[in-house]
Amino acid sequence: MLLIKTKMNKHKSAIVTFVLILCFLISLITGLSIAAFHDYRAGILLVFLSLYCIFVFRALLWYLMGEETISIDENHLIIVKKAGFFTQSRSFDLQKIKDLRYENHPYSFMDFFVSRTVLTSLAAYGVIAFEYDKIQRIGIGIEKEEAERIIVLIKMSLKANKD
Repeated sequence: MLLIKTKMNKHKSAIVTFVLILCFLISLITGLSIAAFHDYRAGILLVFLSLYCIFVFRALLWYLMGEETISIDENHLIIVKKAGFFTQSRSFDLQKIKDLRYENHPYSFMDFFVSRTVLTSLAAYGVIAFEYDKIQRIGIGIEKEEAERIIVLIKMSLKANKD
C-alpha cells in the first residue's frame, strides 16, 4: 500500500482575499439580520449569504490547513482531502485510470474571479492529472519535482496491481 501526504502552499494574496470576502459577507449578514425582522426577503437573502459564508470559510480553512492524502490499495486510488473538520474522500478504480501526467497550472490571483467554484470547493487545481470519466486533478500545491516523484510511484503501483 502506497501512502503520500501533501499540503497546500499558502499564498498571501489568497489569504488576504478570503479575509476581505469574509469581512464583507459578515457585514452584509449583520445588516440583513436587522432588516430580516421587517422583511421576509431579507431573511431569505440572509440564509443564502450565511451558507455562502460557510463555504468561503471552508475554502479559507483549506488554504490554511489543507492536506491531501494519496493512497493506493490493491484496486483503488484513494484521495482524502482534509481542511480542519471538513473532509472529502474520493476513490478511483485503478483499471479505469488513464493518462497520468504532470500539469503545470501556476497559481494566479485572477483564479478567484474566473472560477466560480474556487471559493466553494475543496477540489481546487492540482498538478497531477489523469483521465477517469473526466479529468481529475490531485496533488494540490506541490512542486514539480514532488509531483513527478508521486507520478512515478503511482505508475509503479498501477503496473504492480495490473500484473
